[in-house]
Amino acid sequence: MLSLPAAEKKTIALYQQKRISGGKARHLAGMNIMEFQRELSQRGITVNYGVEDFQEDLKENFTKLGRTITVVSDTSPITNLAAVGQLDLLR
Repeated sequence: MLSLPAAEKKTIALYQQKRISGGKARHLAGMNIMEFQRELSQRGITVNYGVEDFQEDLKENFTKLGRTITVVSDTSPITNLAAVGQLDLLR
């Protein structure tokens, strides 16, 4: 485990306390998803991946593809995809 700068340590602490989402924590720490999850694993921190994280990751990936997505509710992510006609992208 590498020693992280204080800002990254604070970001991970906020994530562990469930005060910020994984997407927000990764962004603030300047890490991609694999780096962030590796860091959490090395520190024995459970990954908290909920609907909000899924929606953030989905939006980020659609943006990278030059597409947009609208989250229509805070219910099931699959319901959201079906509602905006994007469910076929999961195949």
